[in-house]
Amino acid sequence: MRDPVRRWFSEADEERIRARVREIEKRTAGELVPMIVAESSRYPGAGALGALIVAFAAAVLANLALGCLRLWHGFQLLDIWLFPVVFGVVFVLMLELVPHFPSLKRPFIHDADREAEVAEAAFTAFYRHGLAHTRDRTGVLIFISIFERKVRVIADEGIHAKVGEESWKKAVAIIIEGFRRGRATDAVCDALAHCGKLLAEHFPRKGGDTDELENLIVER
Repeated sequence: MRDPVRRWFSEADEERIRARVREIEKRTAGELVPMIVAESSRYPGAGALGALIVAFAAAVLANLALGCLRLWHGFQLLDIWLFPVVFGVVFVLMLELVPHFPSLKRPFIHDADREAEVAEAAFTAFYRHGLAHTRDRTGVLIFISIFERKVRVIADEGIHAKVGEESWKKAVAIIIEGFRRGRATDAVCDALAHCGKLLAEHFPRKGGDTDELENLIVER
């Protein structure tokens, strides 16, 4: 299976994003952390459901095809075993394929479930990577989940009090549009610049500020 992160971001792209963060943080006390993950959840239930539906459809089609062939030749013992054999073979095959081709399970995941998984993964990452523990509570996580094609921005309470939710929606829209156009790295850098402008306005850099967090987190 091809690395979904590497499909969009080369090593040079990742370094370009880190450089943009370093540049922005020279002008603000805020801590910007872009995070790119291959997926927010494995969705095991979706893989099993997809395998079940495809296997059932394949077994039904196989029986219908055989029924047409047998129309003038009568019933045979093979007719009894065809459905369970085809169902079992296709079901196992699909379960084996899904881990190698995650896109196969996408049609079987409701958008609300994707939203919920991305939101939970972003919230967890915010605390796991220390964004809730910066000196002035000025951590901002830009969480990009490639499989779900979704972006979440989470700001710590020090920033959220001055920069509301609406201010981050433009950053999300910039990244989503960038992926749609095949310009993911440019879009992430543009979104960072937008966030950096907001942070510099409300939280200018102070004496003694240090780079407290990673400038890019990638999880494959």
